[in-house]
Amino acid sequence: GKLPLGDELKKKLLEHFDFQKFSSLSLPQLATIIIKNNRGEFYNFLREEFRIDNFSPKYKYLDQIIISNIFTLNIDDLVEKIFSQENMLNTLYDVSIYGAIDNAGIDFYKLHGSITYPPDKELLFTSEELSTLFAREHSKFSAMALKIASKPTLFWGTRMEDANVLSLLSESTIGGFEAREKWVVVIPDSSEDVTAEYFQTLGFNIIRAYTST
Repeated sequence: GKLPLGDELKKKLLEHFDFQKFSSLSLPQLATIIIKNNRGEFYNFLREEFRIDNFSPKYKYLDQIIISNIFTLNIDDLVEKIFSQENMLNTLYDVSIYGAIDNAGIDFYKLHGSITYPPDKELLFTSEELSTLFAREHSKFSAMALKIASKPTLFWGTRMEDANVLSLLSESTIGGFEAREKWVVVIPDSSEDVTAEYFQTLGFNIIRAYTST
């Protein structure tokens, strides 16, 4: 199966919170209202929906890609479970836990938070929340940009409209350094062909795939 995204996730939220009167709102707008009224239940819902119990064995091939960083806006625990399998070549280091250090494994950046973090840790769900985070921790994200410039990186769960994430790649941010190899996962729907072409223009290698469980 596929993790609920976009309209599917919005439909589930409308049903779970009995918020049908807000059906005309966008997903970020709906999330803003739910967070304001019932943050705890919203987070519990997300943790249940985005917990991965089973996943395709094909994901193990990620271990063969030469990457030093993984950046994601996804909050699920798929990547952690992929690299927790036996006989993996690489070790995953979540920088929110281990710190932003260079190590022999893969540094893992979860920009929206994670269902694996303690309950008091925020799960960023709207563009406004992420924008606030970038403004508050500008130096942290500048350091991330330099990591991209110097190490091969996989972007997973990044959309074309995520201007804050794309700013990590701007020449002004990385000080003129030419970024190393970078990959981005784009779903294989024909509606996303333009997105794939856009990222390719930015110098990305494109991986067309769903995040399947």
